[in-house]
Amino acid sequence: MFGFGSAMWELWMGFNKTMVINAWHRLNMARCSTDMSRQNFANLRRVAASGPGGEYPDGPPNIISASTIYDQEYIRHYTGTNPIYLGANLFDALPNGGYIGSEPSVLLNCKCNANSFA
Repeated sequence: MFGFGSAMWELWMGFNKTMVINAWHRLNMARCSTDMSRQNFANLRRVAASGPGGEYPDGPPNIISASTIYDQEYIRHYTGTNPIYLGANLFDALPNGGYIGSEPSVLLNCKCNANSFA
């Protein structure tokens, strides 16, 4: 799961695991040129179209979400994808209060502490 540091999700594409990209306002952080931003958005479209029934059916299914309505509209405007709106921290919605690492096909990268997995 990529939350506040969501701009770093591209680093993990090569692992070919399911990603949850929950974008905040830094989706395009560290993209210092128009070309880099366009490539970032193209990669996000590709990740969103991955999985069964998508344009890239052999890839893992991914979840693209937004933490605010602004972020949701920003992603929709620049990528044409339709992110899920998750107004709260995703860990609030998981059973038993957190992700326990029981699914090896899901890649999790987040700023967590011991209480996150209680």
